[in-house]
Amino acid sequence: MVTRDSGRELEFLDYWERLALYAELNGLHKHPAYAIGLAAVKAGFPIRHDEMEGFDFFDDRIEKVRIKNGQSEPAAKQKYFATQENIERRYRSLPHKVMDKIMQPLCHHYHTVRLQVTTSLTDSDFYHH
Repeated sequence: MVTRDSGRELEFLDYWERLALYAELNGLHKHPAYAIGLAAVKAGFPIRHDEMEGFDFFDDRIEKVRIKNGQSEPAAKQKYFATQENIERRYRSLPHKVMDKIMQPLCHHYHTVRLQVTTSLTDSDFYHH
């Protein structure tokens, strides 16, 4: 959690923005939290590896490894797996599926080109060298 801290929070947000855009330009989409962590360290925030009370974090890939290693109980996380399955595998009619197949690469290309142009205009040396 980031709070007001004599301007370091603004520095953190600036680093986070730059690192997230850099990662996006270079195809690093899999783990967006790396940009957040690196920005926090760069801004001088202390990093803690504890859990927030009342906040149950769930990542299916992490939970599968925890279950495999005996660190987590499968029954306790079953409702999260079921909810994620419903979100990811929701029913889509055939016309919707066809439109998704057509639009997805077009949207990806549009966003990639827009990102390249925007970063070239703002800070070309950082993003493209």
